[in-house]
Amino acid sequence: MEEKNNNTGSNSELNKNKKYHDATNAFFYASIAQIPLFALPAICGVILGKYLDNKFATGMTFTLVILCITFITSWVFVFRMNKRITDRYKEIRRKMQEEGN
Repeated sequence: MEEKNNNTGSNSELNKNKKYHDATNAFFYASIAQIPLFALPAICGVILGKYLDNKFATGMTFTLVILCITFITSWVFVFRMNKRITDRYKEIRRKMQEEGN
């Protein structure tokens, strides 16, 4: 009988570990998903900036201005995304603690 109780406890602990592992993986992949938030605007900014610089013969003025704007905008999106991720993580941790009690 004791072995069954130990197995039940182990299953409960394994279930908690799996939930924690799944949550950790989800947050890792959400972090990886932030890479395009910098890469895509920067690439588009360079293309658009070079086009405008060539069209108006302004050197690198448009390119630099657009890159600055995309850089700031990307960080705003990253902070917003991280806020959502952090809130979600806190919610999962809270649920896990409630299940443990």
